[in-house]
Amino acid sequence: MRVITTLVIITLLAACASNTKLDLNIPANAKIGIVNLLDENPHHSHSGTTVFTNNKKTIEADWEIHQIEEYTLSQLEVYKDNSVKIIEPTPELLAARYELLNESWGAKLDKKYEADMKKVRDDHEINYLIVIRPYGDSSYPSTVISFGYGVYTDCFFGICRADALANVDALLFELSDSINYLGHGVKLKPYHITRVDIDLKKGVENFTVDDYENARDPVNQLIKERIDSLISRSGLREQI
Repeated sequence: MRVITTLVIITLLAACASNTKLDLNIPANAKIGIVNLLDENPHHSHSGTTVFTNNKKTIEADWEIHQIEEYTLSQLEVYKDNSVKIIEPTPELLAARYELLNESWGAKLDKKYEADMKKVRDDHEINYLIVIRPYGDSSYPSTVISFGYGVYTDCFFGICRADALANVDALLFELSDSINYLGHGVKLKPYHITRVDIDLKKGVENFTVDDYENARDPVNQLIKERIDSLISRSGLREQI
């Protein structure tokens, strides 16, 4: 019991620390780019009773994920003197989206991708970049690693649940002579607790596009919360 209590306290302290304001001094006339590295289609990750019943697939539905970068733009363009633009993702950044950060000794941009980031800086004449990207995570005690956004389902001896899935980061980089990783938005709550109403009795293998629709709005809201967190932590909201 003492161990569990200690773990809970450590978790709470870590969450509070990660939600603190970033110590940044972004100028009011900053030129900010927004790039969205999320897949066009959502995903369905399923954890079954055994590893042999685990499954992952692409959901053939358009959840208009491009609205995420447009939402980010709408939150930034009202700030005085900021020049903000949406940037088309390059093939290099898309290929590197899961590996942009080297977190072995404190998070920083992996040096392998410095040249790609500098090219974005020079091509678009920006000095800050917000990167919206997917990451991989599992829902304990599942062995299924879920990437990006969509639906996560879990069945254990006939007891099933369906959750909105939003494993999405919002990262901020300073693009100067060197490329500096400044921070990210934080999770306001665990992303696997937003239950969605899907008829699980029909079997996950029989889901249709319409069955997934109830997860669309919760997923978009979770991603927006992550972006809002980054904008607030970075101090950009104070530049009105």
